[in-house]
Amino acid sequence: MKNFAYLVLGLLLVFSIAFAAPVEMKTRTMDAKGSKVTIVHFGAPWCGPCVKMEPAMQAFESSYKSKANMVMINVDEKGTPEYKKYSALVDKVGSIPFTVWLDSKGNSLGEKIGGLSEQELASRTDAAAKKAK
Repeated sequence: MKNFAYLVLGLLLVFSIAFAAPVEMKTRTMDAKGSKVTIVHFGAPWCGPCVKMEPAMQAFESSYKSKANMVMINVDEKGTPEYKKYSALVDKVGSIPFTVWLDSKGNSLGEKIGGLSEQELASRTDAAAKKAK
């Protein structure tokens, strides 16, 4: 009976992984009127750390949508205007996830290679806003 329980649990795990809904990472832009900070985030749906970070990114977008301009770029969508505008940023780093905070003139206020929590996104965005003033 114990072996049967392990078999069922194993099958559930396999099916949950195999049929999990893929994370949709679309290139998108959100403008906050009057914001002096633009957050440019690069990721991809095949990137494990990017997928892990996506829920924090979505929560952050909801809470900071009026405080900062945000550009989320799927690196697989090379034809988008956003990718064309900001591709040099990720090309110099060559790694994702990659997030950069820019002032209104396009100068870097900070950058991070790797995943970020919602709290770290907020903290770094607040620090960038102080530098941008």
